[in-house]
Amino acid sequence: MLLAGCDKTPQSFLDETRDLVDTETTTVGVLLPLSGAKQKMGNSIRKGIELAYYRESPKKLQLLIRDTEGNPVKARQQFKTISQAHAVLGPVFGEEVEAIIPDAQDNLFITFNNNPSLKGNKVVILAPTYEDETKFILETAVQAGMKRFAAILPDNEFGQRLKTVYEKVLEDLGAENVRINFYSKNNMDMYAPVASLRQEEIDAIFVPEGGPRLKQIKIEMRSFRIPGRLLGLSLWEDTLPKGIRLTGAWYATPRSTTKEWFKNYYKNTYGTLPTIQAALGFDAMSLLLTLRKTYALDPYNWSNLTYMHGFKGVGGEFVVQSSGLVNRKVSIMQITNSMPIVVSSEE
Repeated sequence: MLLAGCDKTPQSFLDETRDLVDTETTTVGVLLPLSGAKQKMGNSIRKGIELAYYRESPKKLQLLIRDTEGNPVKARQQFKTISQAHAVLGPVFGEEVEAIIPDAQDNLFITFNNNPSLKGNKVVILAPTYEDETKFILETAVQAGMKRFAAILPDNEFGQRLKTVYEKVLEDLGAENVRINFYSKNNMDMYAPVASLRQEEIDAIFVPEGGPRLKQIKIEMRSFRIPGRLLGLSLWEDTLPKGIRLTGAWYATPRSTTKEWFKNYYKNTYGTLPTIQAALGFDAMSLLLTLRKTYALDPYNWSNLTYMHGFKGVGGEFVVQSSGLVNRKVSIMQITNSMPIVVSSEE
């Protein structure tokens, strides 16, 4: 078995990382919600990190893993126990990042949150922010002849961010925004957001979220006989709903030539398919290992990170910009009766 000991519980692994660290050893802190409401996400990222770590089995590099419980106060407390780490993978949530940064010194942070306002000051936003995906899928749709658009967005900060991009792209391209409808994250009833579109002529409907909510939107569209191509983001990828046909729908996703390899590698190790979060964890750890091999004397220097011309991650190809944001190459996939096919890819 490649990952000896990776079937241990998070807590037993945590206890082992509290050993004293050799002064010649490079340390990497890991801050994730390994218990509490968000533990599924945190443990998925952890598995990706460990998979990359044990695949390389690097000498003189130790992981210091801590459980933040998804709580900013706990995250700050846990960071203080690993503040000597040369680099930190995590945390996941923006509130945790904001709580930790005042205590940070020279640590390089590769975070898994997707709020672009938290970039910079040696903080990398590795998770997709989805603005680039939104821009590219709308541009591709307009180039394909679609002119009249509607959007169904969550009524929160994320939805407002995408609304800003959606409106600007359509304005710049001379396409028409017919309507934007919002829904509460606590409400699974999609009747009202869809019903208001039934009298409109629409070529495409932008729906960022996948899963049960996407399924309900498609059911209501069929009920009201609303035409138009559904457009989504990589949030669909792990959560395509079963029991309903989405044939013809498009979604944007980071371009990757190693995605299938990673799926097989992960499944052979853990017995399940990886999530998007697992791929992020694998890429974050792989990025630090690449820096360590390329720049042995000062691997986690900010200029080294941003000087690299690109990184072919399993979750997509990307370049870390000087701002701390990650520029990802995006592909547009079309859902078919079998496997999704590529419609377009960014150059």
